[in-house]
Amino acid sequence: IYYSHTGSIMRSFQLSSQADPNKLFLTKFSELEGRLDPGFCSMELSNKSLIPIKNIAIVRGGKRIPKGYTFSSNHTGYKYLRVKDFDSHNAENLKNVSKELFHLLKRYEVTNGGLIISIAGTIGKTKILNHHINNKVILTENAAQLLLKSNKLSYHFLNVVLQTDLLQQQIKLSSIKTTIPKLGID
Repeated sequence: IYYSHTGSIMRSFQLSSQADPNKLFLTKFSELEGRLDPGFCSMELSNKSLIPIKNIAIVRGGKRIPKGYTFSSNHTGYKYLRVKDFDSHNAENLKNVSKELFHLLKRYEVTNGGLIISIAGTIGKTKILNHHINNKVILTENAAQLLLKSNKLSYHFLNVVLQTDLLQQQIKLSSIKTTIPKLGID
């Protein structure tokens, strides 16, 4: 398509008078990364001030509780954070897991004060994790933790940016459209 987003002709080709220039855009192929489906490409891709999250943070996924294990009915000090728990402001409300299960899943432990984002089901929901110092928390497979590469950016600022309409739209457009929407860790 050889019309710009303002409707001006970029080359000598012309579209039918029935074509709506407000629904057409021009982008360079070199600006496209990965996906080429219409929903993903309908966003304005020419804004050079946007950078991929991988440039500023390491994205680390969570883990499902393995078969044969379950939540503990006793208070253990070891917690499991599910996406439905993102709205809870008290770590005591999270499900307990045994010390044995915690140590099995320790590499999926989330950092107190860190930022987590939901990547399955309700995608794009974020939370700054604030749990009691005595609790150790394992993250569900339906979420990921963002670990900043530099201290020049704060988790609180990144959380606000991720909640903007522009970023929420990018998150939704980047998701895999299945029965349960999923956002790839990449």
